[in-house]
Amino acid sequence: MGRMIRRQVYLDREQDQAVRQVAASAGITESEVLRRALRGLALVEESKPVDPAAWARSKELTRKLIAQFPSLTVDPDWHRDDLYDRE
Repeated sequence: MGRMIRRQVYLDREQDQAVRQVAASAGITESEVLRRALRGLALVEESKPVDPAAWARSKELTRKLIAQFPSLTVDPDWHRDDLYDRE
């Protein structure tokens, strides 16, 4: 890890409590919790679709296919155990 730069941040009580709890349970500093959270956020940002228009077209196609073939949709009450015969 390179040279550290000191930052001051403002958190609400709930966020502060969450940072403290994660740090205590993971055995790391509160600063490390925030650094890891920022790294995770950076990874999420990198994984966003490169072409938002292509993503929108893909979602629209999915909606059309679901409308055309409603039997392909997943029953919200479905459970994996339903796949197995029970005797």
